[in-house]
Amino acid sequence: MMVDNKSGLFTSNVPSLLSEKSVECMGNNFGTAAFCDPEENKVATAEAKIAHLEAWSLLERDHSSSLLGATEALKASTLRLPIVGKATADIQNLKDAISSAVEMMQAMASSICSLSSKVEEMNSLVAELASLAAKETVLLEHCKDFLSALAAI
Repeated sequence: MMVDNKSGLFTSNVPSLLSEKSVECMGNNFGTAAFCDPEENKVATAEAKIAHLEAWSLLERDHSSSLLGATEALKASTLRLPIVGKATADIQNLKDAISSAVEMMQAMASSICSLSSKVEEMNSLVAELASLAAKETVLLEHCKDFLSALAAI
């Protein structure tokens, strides 16, 4: 994760969390997993969601590393300010240091807000995955019951 010089925001080379994955079923590419048999659908959906979760892990690690670096830089700059004795400081240098710290904190705040929206998106994806898994479990149970009834005939 890096700071974009133009916007001051943190950027990452992690792939988008909302990319679509095309699924091929029975030789036909319908562009969706909805036309697959339930087991293939479940596997394809899980694979797509796993890719999103892996990308999330990379994004989270990059973000944590960036925040740690920014925190350490802010600590280092504040520790250089003399606080005892008859310390004097160049007003322009002090103004520049404080302005730099404020800009860094604003960039961190923007990054945290951006990450917050991504967390909401990820929560939505996880909830969707859980709902889908529950529905597919019910469908598989129905299929099992139908096959049992068919075998009894």
